[in-house]
Amino acid sequence: MTAMFSDKGSQKWMQRHVNDPYVKSSKRMEYRSRAAFKLIDLDTKYKLIKPKMKILEIGSAPGSWTQVITKKLTNKESLLVAVDLLEMAEVKGAKFIRGDICNKEVQLNISNIIGADKFDLVNIVCLLKNRFVQMQRLNLLENR
Repeated sequence: MTAMFSDKGSQKWMQRHVNDPYVKSSKRMEYRSRAAFKLIDLDTKYKLIKPKMKILEIGSAPGSWTQVITKKLTNKESLLVAVDLLEMAEVKGAKFIRGDICNKEVQLNISNIIGADKFDLVNIVCLLKNRFVQMQRLNLLENR
């Protein structure tokens, strides 16, 4: 290992990571991270994503879940809005907003994209400590 991983724990973690079958598969299948397989497993078990859905993904970077979702949204009526504080390379079929979901300007941008419709599914990958998103208050989530 390089000097970048000087302590034994870091070296062991990197060795496990490089040899991880999900990491290898994600590279082969061109997913941005191994996390894609977590969503694939969840969707296989719970049938979360349907072709006509409108989905809001919060915490989307680096975009592996975005890649999985866009492959499942096959109808022209479907929509995926991905939001993250970090920059994310484009994923065809997704509308990306860089910003804080708690920021009023970001919320307005989302509302402008969804229009009078509601989201069928809100996928919250990660929220920062002490942040609470009130999707009902934003009136973006369909009541089901």
